Amino acid sequence: MVHGRSAYVIYVGLNVEIALMFAVAPVVVLDLLPDDPQRRIAGMPARWFVPLALGTFCVLVECALNRVGALVWTWWFWRWPHVWLILAVYILPFRVAVWVHEHLGRAAKVRGAVAAVVLAVAAHLVFATGLGWV
Repeated sequence: MVHGRSAYVIYVGLNVEIALMFAVAPVVVLDLLPDDPQRRIAGMPARWFVPLALGTFCVLVECALNRVGALVWTWWFWRWPHVWLILAVYILPFRVAVWVHEHLGRAAKVRGAVAAVVLAVAAHLVFATGLGWV
């Protein structure tokens, strides 16, 4: 979470680092993928290596931010060693992005993006406005 008082209680876990990392990281994963789907890096398929490497990097950034007091881990499950965090929060979504990138056409990707935006706006309206959390 971000420390300090805020009127935006619903956004307690949202800060610039998190917003930018989750907005930019999937694009970086897809950009780092080699053109050849059979390519291997360090003996591992590149389609697995790139999400693993970038997921590990993202967790190291969070650890560094926590160390300097810019990112506070409140929950017991969000503490070191972060192995599950690397797998569940970063590698799995990055692998899904790679799969979607390789297996779905442009129209399906656009529909999925629109659905994600609609769900995000709906969640904001329900939790922030409907429940009065903000």
